[in-house]
Amino acid sequence: MYALRWLTLAYVVVSCVITIADTWFEDTWYFMFLYAPFGTVFWFCFFWKLLGAPRLQKRFNQFGSFAIWNFLLIYLLPIGSAELILVLFEAAPAETIEQSFWALGYFLLIMLVLYLPYYLFGTFFPAMILKRSDTVRSALARSLRQAGYLLPRFFGIFLPISILSAVLYTVVQFADADMQPITTAGDINSFSLLLMAISVPLSVLSEAVFMVISKNAYLMNLRELGDLPEFDAEVFA
Repeated sequence: MYALRWLTLAYVVVSCVITIADTWFEDTWYFMFLYAPFGTVFWFCFFWKLLGAPRLQKRFNQFGSFAIWNFLLIYLLPIGSAELILVLFEAAPAETIEQSFWALGYFLLIMLVLYLPYYLFGTFFPAMILKRSDTVRSALARSLRQAGYLLPRFFGIFLPISILSAVLYTVVQFADADMQPITTAGDINSFSLLLMAISVPLSVLSEAVFMVISKNAYLMNLRELGDLPEFDAEVFA
């Protein structure tokens, strides 16, 4: 992340601004799409750096397809699925919603639809950077084939950081109006601002960790197939 420190800092600052503005509105799910353009740029540049792309031919024309797939798989699919679950949950009878079993089920379903796409499609993005012929189906197959590498790191490193960030983010989002980091009137709540200042960098860190894991899993798969790019062959020899 140090090599992209200015991009990372800019991403953190923009995410903080969006998070603050997000606390002023009730429709949080839809508001989360504002993170997509900035997150996509960060992902593209980060994967590019991880894969040694400065040594490759510049292919900025790849960004268009990368951005579309990143939006569809990492933003639209999980957020849209979570919104659908929320609608179905709210449509259930009140006595059902109040039961702890259903509340737990709702929470687990939300967690599943938000994080499963990361695991299933993570290796699709390094392939796009390397301009390999690849499909979403191939990424799904890799997520199963490289499960021995992916699962311990996904559950042991990425998820704990990401969930901690999400918990802090949720506390900030659902705080009362006078507990917002910065209110519409310009008042500042130091505690909420501190939570946000911890949550956002943690979220960016979790994304970086995830991209490193996905990149390694993808290159390990190429090595097993005997198709490892020359610029990474020595590292994984």
